Amino acid sequence: MSSAHAFNMGVNSDLHGPDQNLPVETMKGRAVTMTEDILQEDDRSSDESDNDEHEDQSKAGVSQQRITQNAKFNDLLAQRADTGPIHENKLTHDLPDAQLSTAHLVAKQDLGIGTLDPREYQLELFERAKAQNTIAVLDTDALTREQVDSVTLAYQQAAVLRNNLDQSVGHFFGAMGTDLWSKSVWEQHFQKNMVIVCTAEILNQCLLNSYVKMSQINLLIFDEAHHTKKDHPYARRLEKLLDSRIATTSNMSLLRQVVRRPVERVWSFNRLEQPFATSLYKQLEDRFGDMACLEGIFRFAWQASSELGRWCSDRAWARALADDVLPKLEGNVRKTANSETSSDVPESAYKEILRITEASEIVKDYEFSSPETFGQLSPKVQVLREELAHYFGRPTETKCIVFTQKRYTALILSELFQTLNIPFIRPGVLIGVRSGDLAGMNITFRQQFISLVKFRTGEINCLQYEKEISAQVTYVVLPINGAFVCEVILPEKSPIRGLTGSPAMKKSIAKRSAAFDTCLLLRKNKLLDDHFNSIYHRRLPAMRNAKLAITSKRTSEYDMISKPSLWGRKQGMPPKELYGTVITFLPSSQLSHEARPLLLFTRERLPHFPQFPIFLDDDIETTILTTPLEKQILLSKEELGALTVFTLRVFRDVFHKTYDNEPEKMAYWLAPVKVQSPCIPSFDPRQILDWESLNYVRDNDSIPFSTETHPESLIPAATAFSCLAFPAIISRIDAYLISLQGCESLNFTVRLDLALEAFTKDSDNTEEHRAQQIHVQRGMGRNYERLEFLGDCFLKMATSIALFTQNPDDDEFDYHVNRMCLICNKNLFNAAVKKEIYKYIRSRGFSRKATTESKHALAEKTIADVCEALIGASLLSGGPEHRFDMAVKAVTTLVNSPSHMAERWKDYISLYTIPKYQRRAADGAEIHLCRKVEEKLSYRFRYPTLLGSAFTHPSYPSAWAKVPCYQRLEFLGDSLIDMVCVEDLFARYPDRDPQWLTEHKMAMVSNKFLGALAVKLGLHTHLKYFSAPLQSQITQYAEEIQTAEGESESAVDYWTVTKDPPKCLPDMVEAYVGAVFVDSGFNFEVIEEFFRDHIKPFFEDMAIYDSFANKHPTTFLHNRLTNEFGCMNYCLKAGEMPSIDGAPAGVLAAVIVHDVVIAEGTASSGRYAKVKASERALAVLDELSSAAFQRKYRCDCRESGDLARPDIGTAI
Repeated sequence: MSSAHAFNMGVNSDLHGPDQNLPVETMKGRAVTMTEDILQEDDRSSDESDNDEHEDQSKAGVSQQRITQNAKFNDLLAQRADTGPIHENKLTHDLPDAQLSTAHLVAKQDLGIGTLDPREYQLELFERAKAQNTIAVLDTDALTREQVDSVTLAYQQAAVLRNNLDQSVGHFFGAMGTDLWSKSVWEQHFQKNMVIVCTAEILNQCLLNSYVKMSQINLLIFDEAHHTKKDHPYARRLEKLLDSRIATTSNMSLLRQVVRRPVERVWSFNRLEQPFATSLYKQLEDRFGDMACLEGIFRFAWQASSELGRWCSDRAWARALADDVLPKLEGNVRKTANSETSSDVPESAYKEILRITEASEIVKDYEFSSPETFGQLSPKVQVLREELAHYFGRPTETKCIVFTQKRYTALILSELFQTLNIPFIRPGVLIGVRSGDLAGMNITFRQQFISLVKFRTGEINCLQYEKEISAQVTYVVLPINGAFVCEVILPEKSPIRGLTGSPAMKKSIAKRSAAFDTCLLLRKNKLLDDHFNSIYHRRLPAMRNAKLAITSKRTSEYDMISKPSLWGRKQGMPPKELYGTVITFLPSSQLSHEARPLLLFTRERLPHFPQFPIFLDDDIETTILTTPLEKQILLSKEELGALTVFTLRVFRDVFHKTYDNEPEKMAYWLAPVKVQSPCIPSFDPRQILDWESLNYVRDNDSIPFSTETHPESLIPAATAFSCLAFPAIISRIDAYLISLQGCESLNFTVRLDLALEAFTKDSDNTEEHRAQQIHVQRGMGRNYERLEFLGDCFLKMATSIALFTQNPDDDEFDYHVNRMCLICNKNLFNAAVKKEIYKYIRSRGFSRKATTESKHALAEKTIADVCEALIGASLLSGGPEHRFDMAVKAVTTLVNSPSHMAERWKDYISLYTIPKYQRRAADGAEIHLCRKVEEKLSYRFRYPTLLGSAFTHPSYPSAWAKVPCYQRLEFLGDSLIDMVCVEDLFARYPDRDPQWLTEHKMAMVSNKFLGALAVKLGLHTHLKYFSAPLQSQITQYAEEIQTAEGESESAVDYWTVTKDPPKCLPDMVEAYVGAVFVDSGFNFEVIEEFFRDHIKPFFEDMAIYDSFANKHPTTFLHNRLTNEFGCMNYCLKAGEMPSIDGAPAGVLAAVIVHDVVIAEGTASSGRYAKVKASERALAVLDELSSAAFQRKYRCDCRESGDLARPDIGTAI
């Protein structure tokens, strides 16, 4: 049996073409009800960070645990994405309305579920409809219907139908993201629901995409058809198109008994004055009356002087020229100036913008009279005021709606009623959103709905209501050369940012043409399927999780150099000359024996080794100084023989090891020294050598002894005591030489102490900071972890600069993808293996037990970490021309990619080709912006267009912007700020471990701080964007952060207690830093100056930020699961979902413990979704003891000793 549906829909959408002849067949099937849809368009955007749902599971080394976790999360994401309607039992009624989505707000309301009791006239029309297609025309309460939106109707009608039918009823509206649903999702809903309540547009799309056929629909009901007006096809040929008859009840008295008609009262008022110019109007008209962008405001203020009165007329200026509205007026000026040409903004436009600012200042300084003063209100408004005072002068349940023809009137009246002394009036406003309106006169759909909710609950009892509310336009249409050109702007993170259509003579045709061309482009790029649904899944780099792509725990055997190559050079014959190095002992306290200096002779001159400690007697720290002597010593055969005998005697008498006298095979010789004090390099080795002791040992094998005594060594006691420490000393010298050999193999010039530190791994889990170290090798000196931290940061900056200079046309997403492929551990590991870096890693400390092992076990991540440590060591070692030169060379060597070919810092400059937008002459507005920003930050731009780009938000249409948006510069600036902050912490806190450094760096580079800094520096007022919600977010955040600063009593951490800023604010700070860097010719000193002047003052005392990172929910969750519960089988995943409520695309995050989802969170970005999910998971865990946790989630990680590192993701 074929399935069929019935649709009941209210018409509010343009349905075009012959397909709109909708036959209604009588057959057994399902019913669908459709209501009017007046929602705003879906402005979908996404956040590229932290979406973990598309990891490459085919890579070797990916654990079964992670595969299971990914599958679990993907299943959850699919469920949440396809859930469709928000079910009432899932609502969070305890949350305030401000934290609920619009759909939740609608569902939260009591939507009048009741029993159907059909009237006689309704039954009459129903019988007619059974015989033929019928359009019923019945009188209705127009007032009630006007103020109810389609979302509410969908819920309300579905609720009533569910209460009166024994069939399942589904309700759908555009805000649920239905345009993203696939055919399979719709089929599931059709199978599940016999009756569907939806909008006309949803049915239209289902038919166009072949998700449903007319043959499947049994009954189709159109409600709210009175909204089909003007050129709507139903308004022109409703009967013909639907093959229907218009009918009404035959007995109108029955209808009048049910439908209540409103009681009309007429309030008379005196004749209105003719429009006139108020004093403020005259002042503004004299100076700014010629400005086209203010024409609409002048027109409204002129008419308002008559209709509303002089107070209302003047207050219109205060709203229209407010600070948050000026950017749009300035944008209109630029648009007008560029409407006929593509050249730069002329100086006249720059002057117009300055005049707008001047007009705003005049309005701010103007003293407005009180509306209570006689003559300030028109007779009409005065009568309205008296009537409202009559009703609302005392406590009352009365509500009223004041209808206006214009939204400006509604807004001004709302402000007036808030100002007037009417005790119990609670005014609100409900207006729509249209393009071309005066700035400051729009509200969002969410604000519209909240106004309705507040009016319904009584929080608002006097509603100023604009009769016409229309949907927001989603295209930018500009007149160019007598025609119209439309630009389609897709979401910020889309793989295709948009398209500019072909010129057309009408705006509507230009929009349709651009939309059609965009669909073709998306289809060409395989982003739309056969049903014209999006099949785009965020492009994720193949190596985006590269730090997890190599297994930190898995080790392999690698070759290891146990002796430096220097010892083997020039062997094969007895030497004729040797080079001396004096070894001096500096104990920290009294030793049990005197330790005399030793003279170490080698075939080649040794480098100057850094001093290092050893421990003698009962752990007395003793510093070892090595002093290479400048002069070599020429030896006779006899003198060489004496040195050889002494050296062999030391090994025999002190260490009980016997070797043949073969000087041609020896690498070094030991000798006693005459002097006790430290030597200087200019000493002659022949003069300081203790020849007497040397010859005495050569000539006597041992001291004669009797039966009562034992033989004694001829080596002096002080020298013998020093020789006892020689194995530890030569072990450290070997380590230095091998590290030097490793750097030479890479052609790096690195300080010896840093080279050894970079190659030193002193435990099995060196990389696990603050964890209990396993098999610690004592006496190896510093390990690589701090240098790795520094090198990782420089690696990020260097590759960011290289990609920025070599790929100027890439977008931010491509930069991130390519950088990840360069800096990921897998790439570093592969490069290190090719260059055999593993040979030089020091993984074993000194041991008196002889070993000849030539292999050692290393984890892949260890080898990658050593690469980053080598970059850090190269950075601290400086360079021949610029202090970054050697580090730049190290990056090129270790990333081994054509994307980074620089050998020194200045190569970046030579690789950078100045783009056209940077070279062009700046217009007046850009010059003015530079002056303003220079006053605040003291940096003068050579290229003002760079600053313009840094302050241009991605939402700003390219048709208006002469520069690219800030995303490229933000990518660059992010790495620069990271570098300058890390260098500061690294230098100030030489003994802090990398985890401490990372946690405190998080505070310095966090979006939370940088957003506050943007407001502190006043940069937020210069951002150019095209988004009303963004404007509101910036304004609200700026007010909150400024209030927090004012109440902080000079505390510098006031920003930590406020809400998170809109992401555009930290982005513009990073973009500004990137712009300064490029403008200065890649001069890092200007970045350091910016840091010293504007960032460091907040972080002089890092102790106040000790808990900043630990307070982060994600970090806290990780620590709690690992340390308190001993669990290792958990993860935090995030993935993108379709948008609802016309908002940006949401991201779902989930915490999974032993394959059980314990908490979820949704937000506009992966970062904030993870925070919410972590907070909810912590709330769940708060109620569990360790034992209860193990029972509930069957966790046996602690017992099984499972030490695999969890896939927790990142905190920030």
